[in-house]
Amino acid sequence: MKAPSFDRDPRNWPIFIEMFKVFVDDAVSSDAKRIAHLHDALTPALQKRYGNPQIVSQACTESILKLWLLKDNDFSALRSFSADLHSVVATLRLGRYGMELYSHAILSRLVAKLPPALRS
Repeated sequence: MKAPSFDRDPRNWPIFIEMFKVFVDDAVSSDAKRIAHLHDALTPALQKRYGNPQIVSQACTESILKLWLLKDNDFSALRSFSADLHSVVATLRLGRYGMELYSHAILSRLVAKLPPALRS
């Protein structure tokens, strides 16, 4: 079994580390083999940079703020907005950075991106 690889996107760190735990840490019996898998998937510099909760949280927040302003009756854009937002929320929860989800500033900016009919 090949270890999952990390693509350097901080938003993907939580899913990478969870997949690594399931597919390598729990499945491989030898510590030496686990370390070899980890070495192939990740370097210490990546762990230091992308395993930092502040970096992951910041990348997720930036993703939220980059979401497009939605227009009335643009259901395709609303579906895309919802999928993008769901992905960020899942990443924050998986990485246990859920407090970002309660930020008044972030929530206010998200609501402002919704069409007027959905804001209330």
